[in-house]
Amino acid sequence: MIMKAMDESKDIGPALSKVKKELPFTVPEGYFSSLQSRLENVIHEKKQIAGAGNYRLQLWPSMAAAMLLMVALAAGLMVFRINHRNHAKEKFNAEISLVVEQELYSISDETILDVMESGKSDSRIQQTNNPEEMINYLLNEEVSEKDLLNAL
Repeated sequence: MIMKAMDESKDIGPALSKVKKELPFTVPEGYFSSLQSRLENVIHEKKQIAGAGNYRLQLWPSMAAAMLLMVALAAGLMVFRINHRNHAKEKFNAEISLVVEQELYSISDETILDVMESGKSDSRIQQTNNPEEMINYLLNEEVSEKDLLNAL
């Protein structure tokens, strides 16, 4: 096999001797001496770009946590406002009911009988002289508070 390769090189030898012995490519002057510093600069730039991306990735959990906190605060504020409104309505209704009840108890029996006889009341009313029945009627039926207060 070695002999065969030597024979082939003899055959090729005259053809190779005709090829120019100059290098067809040239390298710019100082290319290899500045190669290390150029590579270091490229690596440094890539690290800076990658570092900026990593910084964004590092901020993402913090930003997500801040957004979740803001959503939770907004939801809590909404719940607080709804509860506060409901509580204020309940308190207002309780105060109004107390005032109405006090006004109803302060109405004399004669005034109640006058309202009932005036025809402004319900036809289901039966006349009674029992004050407890009258008060229960006024509290349970839908007798206009305005009519009762005007009768005072």
